[in-house]
Amino acid sequence: MKRVLKTIFVAASSLLAGLILILLSVLLLLIGTESGTQFAWQRASAFLPETVEVNAIEGRLAGPLEIRGLKIKTTGFDLELDRVELDWAPSRLFWRELDIESIALQGLRYTQLETLPPKAKEESTPVTLPEEISLPLDVRVGKLSLRAFEFRSQPDNAPIVFVSALFSALADQIRD
Repeated sequence: MKRVLKTIFVAASSLLAGLILILLSVLLLLIGTESGTQFAWQRASAFLPETVEVNAIEGRLAGPLEIRGLKIKTTGFDLELDRVELDWAPSRLFWRELDIESIALQGLRYTQLETLPPKAKEESTPVTLPEEISLPLDVRVGKLSLRAFEFRSQPDNAPIVFVSALFSALADQIRD
């Protein structure tokens, strides 16, 4: 009886280990190769709402990744982005760190469609920033670059234009 149980346990363990190995291999294929990323995108794009459109995705989910022709249209705003380039280290997520080497945004156009009615003076309160923002992970952005950004507060208004901007940030939690 013990021999049968031992054989069943070894077979079940081997089967479970094989299944885990296959799942990890598929996951690595999806995020680590361009063809896997294209396969995942073809499946995931069917779940996007009609208000979101993406022309093309190239690269790997694990980085570098390029997204072209992103459009988001809602009742409140229109957002168009010609190109996003993302290079990051997804393996750092295991150490609770979002480590983004670089994000490059090019041709960003934002138009506010709905404006909120102004509050009465007695209803308005001054804006206060929180003393501390608790993040579930540490965040590092090596370089965020923005080229050709246009902001319109209303569709008929002239845009506020930023030719280029560069940003770098590090936010980490102090842990006991």
